[in-house]
Amino acid sequence: MSAQFKPITPGAYLSDQVADAMVAEIRAGRLAVGAKLPTEAALVGQFQVSRTVVREAISRLKSLGLVDSRQGSGVYVK
Repeated sequence: MSAQFKPITPGAYLSDQVADAMVAEIRAGRLAVGAKLPTEAALVGQFQVSRTVVREAISRLKSLGLVDSRQGSGVYVK
């Protein structure tokens, strides 16, 4: 997995910005079906946001049906 995300600019709804960036990567095919997303810590570093923001973004992706989390394993693209 080699997706490199740009830092998010401060503003309202940081989690939406993070989720939108990840959705764009998925739809562009840079995060393929079955691909494991980077860890929360890696995403925090890449986006330069808090862990809470990353968790909310991943939750949004789950609600959109784009990712699936597997306890103890990680989050994978559907």
